Amino acid sequence: MINYTWLISTFECTPEKVVTSINWVYRGENENGTIFEMFDTLKVPEPDLNNFTDFENLTYEQVCSWIENLIDVSAMQTNITEQIELLEQPKTITLNPPF
Repeated sequence: MINYTWLISTFECTPEKVVTSINWVYRGENENGTIFEMFDTLKVPEPDLNNFTDFENLTYEQVCSWIENLIDVSAMQTNITEQIELLEQPKTITLNPPF
């Protein structure tokens, strides 16, 4: 089983502190402690003025929901699962010359 976690590193904002993009890491860790991370910057759409939250009042859960509504989380989880499997059971290895 893989546990997935969002790590929000920074925000790009207007001078009025309106979020324009989110810099994130999506981490998967299995029961053996093997970790694989994906990271990116997500541009967010213009805010809904009827449902606007001031920057100081943003919550982790709210920001994660923004990301999850804008990207294919299922595809990322599939990729992370495959990468963790490769880390634990590599199909190839790199070796130095024997001389």
